[in-house]
Amino acid sequence: MKCFNKICVFVIFAFVGIFAENEERFKVPPPAVDVSFGLGFNYDYLKSPLEVDFENARGFYSVNIPIRFVLSDELTDMLFAEIAENFTDDEYFMPNIVARQHANTTIRVDVPMLRGVCSFSHINVMSMNYRNAMGIPNFRFDPKFEPETGEYDVNMLMTGNVNTPINISLGWESMMFGYAYRVNELFTFALNLHRHRFYFRTHGNIDMDILGKVDVGAEGIVFPININYSMRNQISGQYSLERWTPTLAARIWNFDLLARFMFKDKAKGALSGRYVVPFFINPTNFTFDEGLGDPNYIMDNLNNFTSSKTETVNLETNRDMKWELPSVLTLKYNIFPERLSVSYSKFIGQTRLELVDERVGLDTETGEYLPYLPNGLDLRMGISTDHLLLLNANFGWFYGNMGIMSLNVDYGDQKKLLSNINEKYLLRYGRGVMLPTLSGGGIIGTKLQLMLELNLLPLTAFKTGVVYNF
Repeated sequence: MKCFNKICVFVIFAFVGIFAENEERFKVPPPAVDVSFGLGFNYDYLKSPLEVDFENARGFYSVNIPIRFVLSDELTDMLFAEIAENFTDDEYFMPNIVARQHANTTIRVDVPMLRGVCSFSHINVMSMNYRNAMGIPNFRFDPKFEPETGEYDVNMLMTGNVNTPINISLGWESMMFGYAYRVNELFTFALNLHRHRFYFRTHGNIDMDILGKVDVGAEGIVFPININYSMRNQISGQYSLERWTPTLAARIWNFDLLARFMFKDKAKGALSGRYVVPFFINPTNFTFDEGLGDPNYIMDNLNNFTSSKTETVNLETNRDMKWELPSVLTLKYNIFPERLSVSYSKFIGQTRLELVDERVGLDTETGEYLPYLPNGLDLRMGISTDHLLLLNANFGWFYGNMGIMSLNVDYGDQKKLLSNINEKYLLRYGRGVMLPTLSGGGIIGTKLQLMLELNLLPLTAFKTGVVYNF
């Protein structure tokens, strides 16, 4: 969950930033940052229910090849330049960030029966996986106290580490049952029923280990106080939603009409995050208590030090997560049946995810939010596709698609992000920016066929698969 990931990042870099001005007291190496991001989209979901073989049974399996991408050193250095300035040693900070295509799969079977074709499929339509392993391997805090009254001498030394691994997964799967019936050469109709399953999961930890010692001296007598904190903080959440939707299609002469009916619904679930910090650290901004340098403060809190007292913050929500998918109306003209066609699609609505809870991170006593959640929990994302014009070609072993679409993105209060890009080459039309779509592939073999396909634009996907004709 992005908000809980913010907490993890805030914990690490707050420790760095707090003591950046006191390099002689606080020594910290660059955090270890390993990030892995996977994204996959399966274009097989967009296949028309009319694209079936009325003569032969067919089995189909495909999988996206998980190509790995590594961000360049120049881009990584640019993203983390300001953070790197806070580190107090001479090590060069270069986090390891890897992106890869998620291995989405498709299983489909078409069987001629009942004077038509019955179909079944299971498709991983969209998958997103995010993992990180961030942490400070070791830090050292060695402040020099100057007692105001001269009554006490105080020495303190603390060492420790911070580790914040977190995993986030978001996905959309679709299982389909369909039937296509050809009345005659001029009229065919089809009905597909889709069982959609959406899921969101997150789990992670904010783990801190702090060891140290405080020596308080008075009149030649030294009072040693041991500091021992081992804090294991859990973050978890899960949402899921299942929903059935229909798809209707008809072919009249050389024209295809297709309608996908989508929905708005709410996913049930909950998110919870809990972390504890030592009592001398402010849990809202992770700063050390101002009194920590006062010997009288140390003496007044002897029991708190010896008992390892902590402060706790709970971040929880059981608000529903809203999901939305658009309806799509498509008109297609088969210029040369099964060879060359052109289609136009109109989208009504948008693909949207929303989880908002203004109570998360709000201090009911002061009325102020935690600094890393200034407006509470606010996750709002939307992708809008307005128009899609597509040319489809199929010549022997080669097939391909080329077209243009109107696309836009919303995030939080920021609407139409693509339209706001100040670039003269972008063509704005409808509710978005016109972007090209391009894909192509080949299939070889007779009874057992091998397929290779590259979806280049707008989302890149490279996949392979096999087709078996019974």
